[in-house]
Amino acid sequence: MEVVRLLTQDGQATRQGALGTMGRLCEQDPTLVEATAHVVRSVMSQWEEEGSSSPALEEAARQLLVCLDAPLVDKPTP
Repeated sequence: MEVVRLLTQDGQATRQGALGTMGRLCEQDPTLVEATAHVVRSVMSQWEEEGSSSPALEEAARQLLVCLDAPLVDKPTP
């Protein structure tokens, strides 16, 4: 999905736009929520490791997870 690729591109505005798009897609198709939450948590970790995040971007990602009613971390698999 193109929007997922945009989450790893340079540019805070591009990443924030992709987060917004993912939120709208989940509103249209609730079956995407779980996978979207996983992707958002994964890219948040990637951004942190790369040092390529910002407070505004992290807040946008957290807000999306809250809107999706998803935990901020993946649940461990049994």
